[in-house]
Amino acid sequence: MMLVVSAGLFTPPVPVRSREAEVRDRGAVTFERGSAGYWDDRYTVDGYLFGTEPNRFLVERTATLTPGRALSLGDGEGRNGVWLAEQGFEVVTVDLSQVAVVKARRLAAERGVVVDARVGSIRDLRWEPQAFDLVLLFFVHLPGHVREGIHRGVVSTLRPGGSYLAAGFTLEQVARGGRGPGDPDHALSLSVLRLELDGLEIVHAFEGDVDSDRGGSRHVVELHARRPGTGYGT
Repeated sequence: MMLVVSAGLFTPPVPVRSREAEVRDRGAVTFERGSAGYWDDRYTVDGYLFGTEPNRFLVERTATLTPGRALSLGDGEGRNGVWLAEQGFEVVTVDLSQVAVVKARRLAAERGVVVDARVGSIRDLRWEPQAFDLVLLFFVHLPGHVREGIHRGVVSTLRPGGSYLAAGFTLEQVARGGRGPGDPDHALSLSVLRLELDGLEIVHAFEGDVDSDRGGSRHVVELHARRPGTGYGT
């Protein structure tokens, strides 16, 4: 499969306990926000950092979709990818954190489903044309020029009739502080997404406050776009 550029991204992960011990042994060492070390450190917790239940928006928007081949970008510990597999999708996931990917594979095994969970940066993907019926990118905040390139890849890799689901924090959420990207350039807006997803039809678009699974509310963008065509049914 022509998904990831570097063959090194297919390296089998070390056992999760060894990897977590390695992170702990670094003690007071700090990592650049968004780096592999940063996320390994965050995911080195008992249980699952963000839980095991799927994202609400994912559940809502896939309710009428026919299961097909799905790609979940920045899937973390697997809560979304594993849920899609439970619904009958053939799932490929990519995440920067080796600790998270090992936990995602463990969750899939516990649920009795198969997920092709890969370690790697979504910046390094080589996009296979018309390979997926569903692509999702939830709360992965990237510099604008990087995100633009990823969205060009998303448009190319969707099959006719395929769907793209995106969700993330807005500039309003950045201004509020707390959860969300630290850099305003990493925030999302509907206007930016519409420009970057030229060639896709907008099925659903929302920008505003939603209830947070951690209490309170957060200001987000949620978007469902579709590649024109009839190759994939709904």
